[in-house]
Amino acid sequence: LLLSVLKQAGPAFKTSDKFIHSIRQYLCVSLLRNCTANVPQVVDLSLQVFVQLIAHFKDHLKAEIEVFITKIFLRILESENSPFHHKSVVLDVFRRMCEDPQALVEIFLNYDADFDSIDLFRHMVDALAKTAKGSVKPAELDAFGGSRKMQEQDATLRL
Repeated sequence: LLLSVLKQAGPAFKTSDKFIHSIRQYLCVSLLRNCTANVPQVVDLSLQVFVQLIAHFKDHLKAEIEVFITKIFLRILESENSPFHHKSVVLDVFRRMCEDPQALVEIFLNYDADFDSIDLFRHMVDALAKTAKGSVKPAELDAFGGSRKMQEQDATLRL
């Protein structure tokens, strides 16, 4: 239901101080917890909601977007302990963000070009490049007892 409301949000919602405050105070806090849940459906739905927040409310959520990307998404991609499913859905979120050239320009301008912010765009590109190169070579997986499934998942993430 919430996802539908965000997808259909009209100007009244997008400019309502009460609605934006509720998104910051309640929805973002809940999403931060749910993005790392052990239930794949919860993670999927939470990330779909996040994509809608970026699409419709990014002007009001600069700090929150930075937290999501740096503290959740990049950590999931960079961690060897993150489940394959989590990495896969984070890559899907980044793919959706990359489909909107204007969003990429805004990320660069709002973070990398702002001396008071971190280089968010650069960190995203670095994480995507590292994922594309593969985190671990198949020979290293074998040497450390890695399974065939881990090798296949690593190869899938690089696609």
